[in-house]
Amino acid sequence: MKGPLVEASLRARVLAQRARRSLKLTLEKHRLWVALGWSAFPFVIHEAKGTGKLFKCRLGGEQLWVRAGTTDFVVAWANLCGDEFRPVPRNLSSKRPTLIIDAGAYIGSSSLALARVFPGVRVLALEPHPANFEVLELNVASSRAVTPINAALTDSVGTAQLRDQGQGEYGYSIVSDSTSCEQEWSVPTVSISSLLEEFDAERVLILKLDIEGAEVQVLEAGSSSLTQVDCVVAELHDFLDSRCTDTFLAAIAEMRLLTLGSEKAIAVRAEALDAAAHRGN
Repeated sequence: MKGPLVEASLRARVLAQRARRSLKLTLEKHRLWVALGWSAFPFVIHEAKGTGKLFKCRLGGEQLWVRAGTTDFVVAWANLCGDEFRPVPRNLSSKRPTLIIDAGAYIGSSSLALARVFPGVRVLALEPHPANFEVLELNVASSRAVTPINAALTDSVGTAQLRDQGQGEYGYSIVSDSTSCEQEWSVPTVSISSLLEEFDAERVLILKLDIEGAEVQVLEAGSSSLTQVDCVVAELHDFLDSRCTDTFLAAIAEMRLLTLGSEKAIAVRAEALDAAAHRGN
């Protein structure tokens, strides 16, 4: 267990990295012009004031709403115009009914990106925070492929306390040992197995985890936690729970690790990867 000074140092480092990335992306004016047109002018004003006002923009062929003064635009740009999901094998498929689970879908831009890469596969967009979920619903309303679900992913069905840890709109967490909680919400929880049962599916084609340390709860059963998952794409938050990376590596013991970087850790079942390569030939 890390001491409080080490925890504070790690958190400060991550927040500083995210702040620099956010500032860099927001100040690149051509991105705002491309996405917002003339609305870029009032957006910058509301961004500086942190008002949270909704603006409609166009990114990567998708129309969506973003809130000024939040991380919405930065995240949406990375999902729809960046290379965030480029390392994920593009031609994974299954003859059995499958789902994509986007846990920590935020405002829905990642779900729209995954739906575009894997047409014909239902994407479950899980977002527990009520304000984020309202924006997510707006953004996926016209998509037949994306189903919004106001819940957090854990290892069981029930409820959990969602905590604001001061990291911004994309940093809410249900980790139980949070030390800097500013606000809490009671939110419903679901599991991989409960979603498969509810949506009458046999496999999870892609499990995307960006759930601020709660990946430990989802994956702590080891390789058995991913028996029905073909590919997992995870952001690992060791600064929130030091067990995240080790838990992830134990869970993917029967899978092939593709990347273990600072942004995304990706693992695929060998049979799914081999089948994808065969179809590519």
